[in-house]
Amino acid sequence: MKQQVFIIVGALIVLVLVAVWAYLLFFGTPQTANDVFAELGLSGSEDTFVVPPPIAEEVSTVNMERPKLRQLTTKPVIGFREIVTATNTVPSLYYAEMGTGHIFSINLGSGEEVRISGTTIPKASVAEISNDGTLVAIASPTNSKNLNLVLGVLGTTTPTDLVLSSFSAEVSDFSIPKSGELLFAEQGEGSTVASAYNADTTKERVLFTLPYRDARIEWGEKADDSHYAYPKASYALEGFLYEAKAGKLTRLPIDGFGFTAKANDELIVYTTSVKEVPTTYLYNRKTKAERALDSYTLPEKCFLPESGTTIICAQESTSVPYESPDRWYQGILSFKDSLYAIYTEDFTAELLADTYVESNREIDATQLQVGEGGSALYFINKNDNTLWMYEF
Repeated sequence: MKQQVFIIVGALIVLVLVAVWAYLLFFGTPQTANDVFAELGLSGSEDTFVVPPPIAEEVSTVNMERPKLRQLTTKPVIGFREIVTATNTVPSLYYAEMGTGHIFSINLGSGEEVRISGTTIPKASVAEISNDGTLVAIASPTNSKNLNLVLGVLGTTTPTDLVLSSFSAEVSDFSIPKSGELLFAEQGEGSTVASAYNADTTKERVLFTLPYRDARIEWGEKADDSHYAYPKASYALEGFLYEAKAGKLTRLPIDGFGFTAKANDELIVYTTSVKEVPTTYLYNRKTKAERALDSYTLPEKCFLPESGTTIICAQESTSVPYESPDRWYQGILSFKDSLYAIYTEDFTAELLADTYVESNREIDATQLQVGEGGSALYFINKNDNTLWMYEF
């Protein structure tokens, strides 16, 4: 009996082995790399290996249809200048970055941006760059509300650093006009002294003295040109305008509360409060004609050429509070500007661009400059200190 059981079990084992051999022979060998021989999972589900489709290589396209109004930087900017030299066929725009004082160059043809100075000026808040891009003045705030000013030189070939000069001063205002000299103002006891410094000769000379401390100066294009000064503007204080030339001060026939101004030899644009309404006026110095603008704007938001009577202003058609310009200086009031060319010979205006419509950004334009070639207007958006341009 036991022998029969062993025979039966042995026969079954042989049959199972034959069956396995037959399965392996006819069905078990994978025909491709995607065949699965056995399911070894415990869940009873069938795993499937999916081959992903090939990834298409991304190709970037440069948009050559550039709008007339466009943003040039995302960095906050404290000073800039269009640089045109005999060696560059396309102008560049130099600018200084807020907080660091690093200098960057933007090729206005290709848009390529390069850092040309990594010299750090801590808390840099104001900068001026010379017309040829070699001289840079950068200032940082002090506890006395004045500015610590340093002067540096950029190399003309592959510049990598700003070489600081021995010049430094605590100033209330400064500029580097087309002449390349540094013009600056220092506060004295009840007065403001304006001087010129030549970086090549290291010589300094006094230009004029104002009989008050808190002065705002609109500098001329050369040290010996006319400069214009008025007391620090406030809606609660009466202001007036001085012209300074050859050391002589001449008071001009315009004044008022909340007074600010910008002038050249032919034109003055100024603000004042009329019956507690802040108003902007244009005054033709030759014809003595005067006209109020349709809407209020500040001279800081206008570009006056060295000569001529066509100006460009940024303004918004809106009413402003009686406490202007203080609220704008404090950052409480902001404008959503349009750009206008104003022809002051007949007091007509031409709309150049509605910046909000064209950019969908609220732009409060200040520090307006027209480039040397006259083909573009540059300005800073006071809301975020980014640099913009408008191409004529």
